[in-house]
Amino acid sequence: MMTLGRIFRVLRLDNYPLFVENLVDAIIACIERPEAAGQNYLVSGGEDVSTPELARRRGGALGRKALLLPAPQGVMRLAGRLLGKADSVDRLLGSLTVDISKIRRELNWSPPYTMEQGLKETAKWFKQRC
Repeated sequence: MMTLGRIFRVLRLDNYPLFVENLVDAIIACIERPEAAGQNYLVSGGEDVSTPELARRRGGALGRKALLLPAPQGVMRLAGRLLGKADSVDRLLGSLTVDISKIRRELNWSPPYTMEQGLKETAKWFKQRC
């Protein structure tokens, strides 16, 4: 019998899109598979996108066009340092890539929902509450 202690740890990825249904499905896969005990797995929606592309997709899911203003990365990094927000700028400009090959390989897990489906459902939920 498997005991449930601390079964997962969440990394702080402020801009990384992970649909809650995909996270729940991955947790269930870990609970149901004995070989997952004691392992660490990264979970994502299986599709890596740039920050501007994510903003476009979020806007599209909400039925709006994302307003993206071009700004050189060097200028953004300098502004971040001057405003004491260098870490936030680094996260914004950094990679949104999460390698889920281990959970795919060991548990034969794949996200059941695409990023597009997750954004659409999240936008629907958001619009119902606002």
